[in-house]
Amino acid sequence: MLNVMNKKSVLILMDMPLFPYRIYAYNGLAERGYDLTVVSMSDKDVKYDIKLKFQHIRMSYKTFFGFRYVKGFNAINPNEFDIIIIAPNLRMLNFYQFYNKKYWNKLIGWGHHKGCTSGNRFAAALRNRMFKKFAALVFYDHNTCDDYKKNGYNPEKLFVANNTQYVDLSKVNLSSPRDSFLYVGRIQERKSVDMALRAFATLKRTVPSDGLKFRIVGGGDSETLKGLAQEMGIEKDVVFTGPIHDEDKLATVFNTAYAYVSPGHVGLGVLHSLAFGVPVITCLGRKHSVEIANCKKENSFVVEYSDEAVFGAMKTLFSDKKLRANMSVAAHRYYENSCTIDVMVDGVDNAIQYLMANER
Repeated sequence: MLNVMNKKSVLILMDMPLFPYRIYAYNGLAERGYDLTVVSMSDKDVKYDIKLKFQHIRMSYKTFFGFRYVKGFNAINPNEFDIIIIAPNLRMLNFYQFYNKKYWNKLIGWGHHKGCTSGNRFAAALRNRMFKKFAALVFYDHNTCDDYKKNGYNPEKLFVANNTQYVDLSKVNLSSPRDSFLYVGRIQERKSVDMALRAFATLKRTVPSDGLKFRIVGGGDSETLKGLAQEMGIEKDVVFTGPIHDEDKLATVFNTAYAYVSPGHVGLGVLHSLAFGVPVITCLGRKHSVEIANCKKENSFVVEYSDEAVFGAMKTLFSDKKLRANMSVAAHRYYENSCTIDVMVDGVDNAIQYLMANER
């Protein structure tokens, strides 16, 4: 905890809305004694009922050819802050005014540090040149951080704040009876939920499974999936709940699941599942977010991208009680030891402390 007399003012510039999972992280930083201001980017507020322990400024932007111009951004004065933490998105035009020799010694980049620049040599060169001037970089995952070390970046300036989902661990019940497989997230083609349903239908035909359900929690166009379930004769076994934001209701959904199944893209849902001791089933060769790195052989199945492989993983978890229990414990312990919000906050706090120790 910082001495109140030496309280540092910290500005965080986001390139996204203020999502609830980030509120918990920012509150955690504020609780460590920082005078924190967060600027988020959104045309409308995201719904949340969490008390903020920091100043929040919401700004909106206009998009031009994929680049974003933030309205009223000049009201932010970088000279008023001791530390500036920025999401170094090359498409955020206003952020470039912070990439200035006056601010390099107090600038921290926080993000996945990959970006949609594959194959774009100019963007890659610009990103590399810019990142080497930052006083510190904070990564979402250890793998990307290690890649930067191999590419000649000073290890002392690199930190990891494992991107994660807040879960109240008092709501986790590893011994709760299981009755379903689960998908949580927006219903999108890239998630391949249709593959999960086909595998589920095969499971229903193959093993005794009275009462077994597949729950789909999230918004989006569900009509195609509903039609598929009806076509396969499992419409009574597939439950579409729509989005659920209430933590108690979500806890019930996770606590009764054999596995979280998303054959296609996975992201923060991985952490949500692991926290509840719910193994993840996903597939190789998909365009996942960096959170896929948390899927270990002890807590998840990462299988070939096919109906048969997903079915095999589901059948194993459904049928092998001992394996399921072991994977559930391993999943929960992994989250508890490596992926809590406190661990995430530690990574950012360590970067701030590094800058403070090297003030010039």
